[in-house]
Amino acid sequence: MGRSDRKRGFSLIKNRSTFSKTFIPHTLLWDPMATTIQLQPETKSRLDAWKIHPRESYDETLNRLLDIAFDPEPLSEETLQQIEEGIADIRAGRLRSLEDIAQELGLK
Repeated sequence: MGRSDRKRGFSLIKNRSTFSKTFIPHTLLWDPMATTIQLQPETKSRLDAWKIHPRESYDETLNRLLDIAFDPEPLSEETLQQIEEGIADIRAGRLRSLEDIAQELGLK
């Protein structure tokens, strides 16, 4: 590959099976908008464990985990009010044990 080919944004790839030369535009070799991050080996292993399938990209895995962690939709006023009422009930001692509920439902 000559110097002029590099200037035009091409890389030389040698096909091992036919020993032919193929020119591939650099844009096909990597995503210019992607970035590299450094992970500890333990972190990478933990991230690998969260993959749905082995070919799932780290980008897909991280986005799925971020969607779980950060809910973009805030709680409604009604839901917030119900949470406050529940906390008030607990503080006032208005609660029932799991055993009482299971017995009432005939599960015990």
